[in-house]
Amino acid sequence: MFMDKADIAIIGGGAMGLSCAYQLSRNSKQRIVVIERESYLGGHTTSRCAGGFRYQFSNALNINLSLLSYQLLLEMQQEGLRLNIQPCGYMFLLEEGQDIPSYNAAVDLQRSLGINTEVLTEAMIKRRLPMLNTEGIVQATYFQKDGLINVHDVTSYYIEKSKKSNVQFYTDTEVVDVDLKDNGMHEIITSRGSILSRIVVIAAGPWSSRIGSLYHINLPVMPAKQQIFITDHVSLPSENFPVVLYMKEGLGFHREGDGILSEMSRPPTAVAEGESRDAEVDLKWELLHCKQAIYRFPSLSSCRIVNRWAGYYEVTPDENPIIGPIDSVNGLYCVAGFNGHGFMHSPACGLLMKEWIYEGFAHTLHMDDFLYRRFMNHTSAKEETFGF
Repeated sequence: MFMDKADIAIIGGGAMGLSCAYQLSRNSKQRIVVIERESYLGGHTTSRCAGGFRYQFSNALNINLSLLSYQLLLEMQQEGLRLNIQPCGYMFLLEEGQDIPSYNAAVDLQRSLGINTEVLTEAMIKRRLPMLNTEGIVQATYFQKDGLINVHDVTSYYIEKSKKSNVQFYTDTEVVDVDLKDNGMHEIITSRGSILSRIVVIAAGPWSSRIGSLYHINLPVMPAKQQIFITDHVSLPSENFPVVLYMKEGLGFHREGDGILSEMSRPPTAVAEGESRDAEVDLKWELLHCKQAIYRFPSLSSCRIVNRWAGYYEVTPDENPIIGPIDSVNGLYCVAGFNGHGFMHSPACGLLMKEWIYEGFAHTLHMDDFLYRRFMNHTSAKEETFGF
């Protein structure tokens, strides 16, 4: 049974897929559909992320994606987006034994692109954040214009504008197979019927490798389950408490209302399909997380956890995304593998995908280093130093 026919089908309804739908449908008469297996848009990625937005990266392309995304967010604000930005800054804390020269080289790169990152000594960190345990910390990098953006406002804007442009959203719809027709059309076989489309965009986040496998393509994107908790009231001496990241430990904190939001990164592992649908909190991991959080932020020992949830990062071998056409399959594109940076880079990537699909190449930014073919040619991009 055929459910629909489209010019462009986007598999995945997180921030990346929604941004692509928004950009591709602007001033266009193309028939565009978005397929999302969950009952709501955002899935287990965007709807569960903390909303970080930063410029501190070690790869110029990632920095430029942030710069372009911010520019586009301001343009969307002029068109009605309620843009709620908290420029609290990001502080990356570096321990003994880490590759400090690589971080310093990244700071030089950031400054060359107009990002005036500061390098802080342990004494400077302690003066700014006396409530934190800085044992073993030798240096930090900090940029005051990094911060947090309201996730709901941005994704709602993508959805609202896309619906006004007649994009069709299919939720509760799982892609189970694909069939490439002799005429170049893609038959996307879903749990609710088939969709024919001449162009397909894989934007399925952590599950993009499964979609790639239906095309007999090995997309090196692996799910990494992550957990967040929020505490009740914490007294802080300043409103300017930044997003703080202990890089070696994968531990992070930022202000959330009257409390503190904390996350501790988990390594990517194979995830069973049933687990991926539930995204339940692992209480054993939470105990490890709490122990480390109290060690680094001692006053949390008297706090209660008032909210908690789990979601997924999408991790690639070089901690950089896969963006652009898949050369071996005509009409197939991928925009996935953002290693926790998908929401912040979604405005730019939606525009770049529009350029690739409608004009044949991305010209606003030169994106060759992030194409899928780098893995086929064994020439991965330089690993992202500021991966988290």
